[in-house]
Amino acid sequence: MVGGHSFAAARRAGKYGNGFYPLGVSEEELARLLEVMRESAAEAGRDPGGIELTLIGLPDAASAERNARLGAGRTVIAAKSGDLTALRRDLESYRREVIERF
Repeated sequence: MVGGHSFAAARRAGKYGNGFYPLGVSEEELARLLEVMRESAAEAGRDPGGIELTLIGLPDAASAERNARLGAGRTVIAAKSGDLTALRRDLESYRREVIERF
């Protein structure tokens, strides 16, 4: 897994990685990074489709749908707050609304 939000990170992911985790980028920036990653993989004789994309998201269906639309095979859930009771409630809702639905 190669993480980062620079073109250099995207090139490393394409050349060496089995996964790419670009942090804190807009959809427009993500599109450019994925293009660089795919080009780098192709230049290295690798299948760009074999590099799994990981994105960060909130524990809700809208975030899961957005990440799926952007091509993510994995989502890292970010807590909305540091309140453990709220986190438990959010994750339970995520299980019902997202995991069980998809």
